[in-house]
Amino acid sequence: MLKINQNSCTNCAACYDVCPYYVMGKEKNTGRVFIRYPDQCRSCGHCIAVCPAGAVIHDSLSLTDFEKASKVEIPPTVLKEHILQRRSVRIYQDWPVPDQALNDLIETGACAGTGANTQSVRFIVITDKSVLMKLEEIVFDICWKAGLKFFGGKGPLFRLLSGKFGPEITSWFRSYHDIFRHRRENNEIAGSVFRNAPAVILAHDLARNPLGAINCAVAMRNMELLAPAMGLGTCWTGYMISAAANKSKTINTFLGLDKTRRIHGGIMVGYPKFRYSLKIPRGMNMQTIRI
Repeated sequence: MLKINQNSCTNCAACYDVCPYYVMGKEKNTGRVFIRYPDQCRSCGHCIAVCPAGAVIHDSLSLTDFEKASKVEIPPTVLKEHILQRRSVRIYQDWPVPDQALNDLIETGACAGTGANTQSVRFIVITDKSVLMKLEEIVFDICWKAGLKFFGGKGPLFRLLSGKFGPEITSWFRSYHDIFRHRRENNEIAGSVFRNAPAVILAHDLARNPLGAINCAVAMRNMELLAPAMGLGTCWTGYMISAAANKSKTINTFLGLDKTRRIHGGIMVGYPKFRYSLKIPRGMNMQTIRI
């Protein structure tokens, strides 16, 4: 239950202004804020965090659960440069990632916003090499067989894929299938999925949540931005996500998840073996429509 302590309330109406779910009401004559639609509350905590008098009371969100927010000032030029210098890292030192570093990454991911404040994203951290090797074999097999289905010839499935995605995107898919084919021919499957990374973090959400993929992607991005500041490199596990989308039951069974969950995100984590001295030229990506 959500309520306002009218004895403490200063009528600043900050809680009314920041509430994204239209829970609060405001009396026209006095400007006094009151709880109008309590059932619409999604427990985001904005009203509690913004109230200068501690007058907003929520049964499931105690004021003692909130840490005092400090004012963090990062020069925009520094933050921009940090983002522009980030690269996907696929070659790692053979060093373990400390548990504290992994916990810090998980914390930033868990604090990411979620649609309707579902907070339904959960994480799996894998550092056991034998588990990663077995999962890699499963993912490789799923992706290879899926590629054979569409690229084994010029049959109806290939035409269906080409018609749905167009020639450019289809050529990208084919290039990945060719990578798998060449690795099979050269017996170089090991390291093809997780790149021998010492750690992999996976994110999963409710399978029925239409925003699950976005929620997981936002959480992963938080981790990817923090990692370089810790000396770590990351890379999105695209093959893993594709396999989870193609054969979710197989992947879930191996990871111990039931059918109510779906893997939507994942990153490899480790200390980079190489340092890049040049930033990526991304001028074409800045093509923008301004309205």
